[in-house]
Amino acid sequence: MLLEGKKRALIMLWAASIIFSMIALRLFYLQLIMHDFYRGRSYDQRLRVITLSPDRGDIFDRSGNVLATTIDSYSIFVVPSAVKEKNRAIEVLSNALKLNRATLLEKINSKKPFVWVKRMIEVPLAAKLMEKDLAGFGFLPEKKRVYPKKKLASQILGFVGTDNQGLSGLELSFEK
Repeated sequence: MLLEGKKRALIMLWAASIIFSMIALRLFYLQLIMHDFYRGRSYDQRLRVITLSPDRGDIFDRSGNVLATTIDSYSIFVVPSAVKEKNRAIEVLSNALKLNRATLLEKINSKKPFVWVKRMIEVPLAAKLMEKDLAGFGFLPEKKRVYPKKKLASQILGFVGTDNQGLSGLELSFEK
């Protein structure tokens, strides 16, 4: 009987030694051999490079009238997992931004970590919405390209995309 207890203790000691050795080898592998891989993953998760584009210059006609200029605006985004009062948010935003409630609900219920609600809204409207303090919604300052003379020389001026990159006309040819 005593012999069986010693045998059992020896088996347990060997099993614990093997398990400990396996854990030590795994730690050695992760910390020393895979160090550069996990360091790179960590760096990618912590830091992100965001390229800030410079302001676009104004375009004038020969008389000095502004044909194209850039104004301040805000874009609204939602982090769906952080929204607390969905009904209140839908009510406030659908009325202020003239958005369809179903579309807004779809954005709020999205599985994505970040969703644009509306891009480039006027500063006074954004200020009113910021006062509402809607949890889960954020405001990002952006620049909006406007053409005060509407369609005057529009074929020559061209236009810019949502992210203010020139897509045609002078806007494209003077992009750099």
